[in-house]
Amino acid sequence: MSRLFKFSVVFFLVLSAAFFFTCEALTFSMPEKGTEEPEDEDKNGEQQTPPAPEGSTIFVEPKTLFTSAYVQYTDGKTDSVEVQSGAIVVPKESNGKTIYSISFSPKGTNILIGRKAGEEINLKFNDEGTQLEYRYGDNGLGGKPVLIGSYQELIKIRDAFDKTKLDSGKVKSQYVDIIQDGDIDLFGSNIYKNGVYRTWQPIGTIVNGEANGGVSEGDVLFTATYEGNGKKILNMKIETDQNFQGFFAGIGVHESGTKGKVRNLIIQNSYVESGDTSGILTGINMGIIENCIVRDSTITRALVAGKGRSLGGICGSNISGGEITASYFIGKVEGFDTLGGIAGVNNGAIMGCWHFGDVLIYIGGSGADSRHIAGRITGGGKMYCYWFGNIDNNGAQIIDTEDVQFSAAQWPYFPSDNDTNADAPWSEYRMRDSKVSGRWESIGTPSDTPTRNTLPKLWFDR
Repeated sequence: MSRLFKFSVVFFLVLSAAFFFTCEALTFSMPEKGTEEPEDEDKNGEQQTPPAPEGSTIFVEPKTLFTSAYVQYTDGKTDSVEVQSGAIVVPKESNGKTIYSISFSPKGTNILIGRKAGEEINLKFNDEGTQLEYRYGDNGLGGKPVLIGSYQELIKIRDAFDKTKLDSGKVKSQYVDIIQDGDIDLFGSNIYKNGVYRTWQPIGTIVNGEANGGVSEGDVLFTATYEGNGKKILNMKIETDQNFQGFFAGIGVHESGTKGKVRNLIIQNSYVESGDTSGILTGINMGIIENCIVRDSTITRALVAGKGRSLGGICGSNISGGEITASYFIGKVEGFDTLGGIAGVNNGAIMGCWHFGDVLIYIGGSGADSRHIAGRITGGGKMYCYWFGNIDNNGAQIIDTEDVQFSAAQWPYFPSDNDTNADAPWSEYRMRDSKVSGRWESIGTPSDTPTRNTLPKLWFDR
């Protein structure tokens, strides 16, 4: 066989093989119509969820009410966004800004928000989309508490306590449990632009209460449970010469005998300027305040003659039967007399609490009954309470001997399980296994010169 013939045969076989593999490759890369794999399914045929959009998501019910929304922030900036299937996605570039309001189209409904962009926010409207409706949760006990996660929802609750909307002539007590499910800004910071800044009016009303914190006919108190859920009320500003001021006007007792309760709540960066018998959390307390924090805040007197007595960092007057436990205040109390870091007046029980900050008596004030925990003590008792700071009476320092100053030698502690000392501090206020009963998670670091970072912390401190 000639060499030329052998070469021709080999060349033909190589060319045929190359053509065969090229066709196979083209056949693999170009499937017939209808045989493509769905883009949204994985190799097992299961539908894949598209990636979640980046940014803050606001969910609206009913889902088909709105088509677009106009988001305004406290810095004056805005975003125009679409509403798709009841969801608004705020651009991630706006994360961290405080949302002042959202205007929804085509209804034109405007809602005040007070939440940080980047958080999940839920809103529920009536079927017409003209007003906000209550959202309901589950308290685990078969109840349906109202969920509060925006400024507008908080206003809706406050309006329900407006005495003008209730029958007159009786002591009215409202009974609806509330759970706060997000940090809420009340727009009281001086840094906010014109049109955003707002002052707060308390939840409930005390118009006829006696100066020492008593209540009478026509007063409206909170008598259910406000579960703060470890969330914050931010930038609350009150400027008035009226008495009985605070986030609440008063916490009372329901006609069934059940005490109103506020727990697991943080009030931060707030300022209260008021008349008498006021606190940053509540004007008066006949119920239960537990696991609450008020910090980076000030309460002071209104610039009106005779005003500035019975002021407290948490409560103005803790009335007989009132309980304040496992709570603390970081900040300043200013006034004429009867001033306290926790309560201006105490006729109830204050247990396992502390104050870090100063008490300042104004010129013209006597400074009488002014202390770090409770100013005037008319009954009841205080146990295992601590303080660190100054009491300044027109330049003269008052030493608080009623309660214990934080020091390396005197510091709260958790007793061991076999500790038989009945007076062991904070034995009833230590951290438990759940949020409901949990209180102090850490006692901090004993020191003669404590800082806010070394003091005891509650389970939700952040």
